[in-house]
Formats: sequence, structure tokens, C-alpha cells
Amino acid sequence: MKVLHKGTQAYNNAKEIIPGGTQLLSKRPEMFLPNGWPVYYERAQGITIIDLDGNSFKDFSIGGVGSTVLGYADPYVNDAVKEVIKKGSMSTLNAPEEIELAKRLISIHPWSDMARFCRSGGEAMAIAVRIARAYTGKSKVAFCGYHGWHDWYISANHNYCKNLDEHLLPGLEPKGQRRKPPRRIQRPHGGTSAGGPFGAARNRSSLTYVCPEDKRVTQILGAPATPGLC
Repeated sequence: MKVLHKGTQAYNNAKEIIPGGTQLLSKRPEMFLPNGWPVYYERAQGITIIDLDGNSFKDFSIGGVGSTVLGYADPYVNDAVKEVIKKGSMSTLNAPEEIELAKRLISIHPWSDMARFCRSGGEAMAIAVRIARAYTGKSKVAFCGYHGWHDWYISANHNYCKNLDEHLLPGLEPKGQRRKPPRRIQRPHGGTSAGGPFGAARNRSSLTYVCPEDKRVTQILGAPATPGLC
């Protein structure tokens, strides 16, 4: 087994100031191999990663959580980013590239007429749920896999405390969230406990099981990259 002294020491320090040790649950070493998985990288190129102890690894894992389909430090991407940095990557005004990106996204997804960008995947899912509920007037969401930490998702454990065991983490309690809002506040479209999971880990007819002719189901959300779930 390769030596992981510097990485382990850094991770132990991180756990004292970062809840869970890492900013992303999907990058937490315990998700792969407790006490044996490299935590931090010094540099990366293509599919090769060099950790803090100088160990070299070939990344056949999650590839930067699926974001680096061209490999790490791709020369073409690096050159394009450097050019943007030279021009200034931030301004009070808008970047004209967002128009071109919106056009390309719409062309890839012909069912869409417009495009709106979000800051994270969790935010995108929360917006999608809100739009679907507003458009359909229905409340329930059937989901598979991980879709962020927003209330609509975590509140699934209000219905059954193990709803998220196969999709996120076992034993999660939806604390910090009211099961029922104060009487003076009307809960829109089913509010907190209006989500239900499905997945291949349960059975082949699990989707039918979650929403069999349920007129309240507003949308179905899947995560095909989640092993063993969808």
C-alpha cells in the first residue's frame, strides 16, 4: 500500500474545521476506502493524479465528479481559460458568451425554448422542482439518487426515516425543518414532506410502486450516474 502520510495529516486537520472533512460528500475518502484512499492532490494531468505524498494514481473513479470528461488540465481548455483570465473573468457587465452557451444548450435540447444558468446542481434541482409544482399545481416528486440538500429532498425522511438511506446517507434526520408549518403560514403544493424515492435497489416495479396513478406526482427525477440506484 502506498504511503499517505501528508494526505492523512491534512485530512485530520480538515476534519477539525470542515464538517465531514471535505466540502463534497462525493469526495470524502470514507466513501471509497477508509484510511486507504488518497484525499488531496498536488497536480493532475489527463487521468493521472499526483497526491501530496508524491504517489501517482490513474483516475478510473468519478473523474472530478463527472466534470472532467476531457481529462485533467486539458491543454485546449487551459489555453482558453488563460485567455479569459487575461481579458478579465469578472465584471459588473454581462459576458456575451452566456448568449452563445444558451443557444448551444437549446440546440442540444430541442424541447427547451430558453436557458437559465444556476450556481450549483442542488440549486438547479430546487428550481426544477419549484417550476414543476408551479406549472402542474401538483406536489409530489418521485426521485432516485442524490439531488442536493434542499428542503424538498431532505424532507423525504419525514415520511419514512429510511427513505434516503440508499440515495444519500443512512440515519439522516430532517432537523431544522418543520414537519408542519405554523397555522398562519400556508404550505404551498405539499411543502416539506412531498417527495418519495424509487430505485433499482428496491425492485423493478419501484417507480410504479412510488406513484401508481398518483395524480399528485408533478415530476420524476433520476440520477443515472448513481451506481445501483437507477
